[in-house]
Amino acid sequence: MADDYDFGPPAATAHNGEVVAYVPRLDRRRVVVPLTMHNTGEKRASYTVTVTADRGERGAPVTVTKKALNVSSGTTWPTQADISAPGFWNPKDTKITLKVTKDNYPLGHSR
Repeated sequence: MADDYDFGPPAATAHNGEVVAYVPRLDRRRVVVPLTMHNTGEKRASYTVTVTADRGERGAPVTVTKKALNVSSGTTWPTQADISAPGFWNPKDTKITLKVTKDNYPLGHSR
């Protein structure tokens, strides 16, 4: 489950709670958004997640796409999106939005 990864508080959820983005954090001088994708379906699935980080007055939004392919039913796929951008900004003041596409064909072939 997503709680097993200790990513902290959620910043955004999508696709009926299957995809969760957590509050951005610094990781080796990079700003990252931890993500979990939990397949609640009965079949394997692939996820395409577009993460948009709005830094407000500190700069233009940053958009990153992450994929998780062939996620087994009932399992959670942890990953992170690197949203680093020029300039100083506080990751905790960042607004995160998600757009998710779930494909029930495990190799990502939409039909």
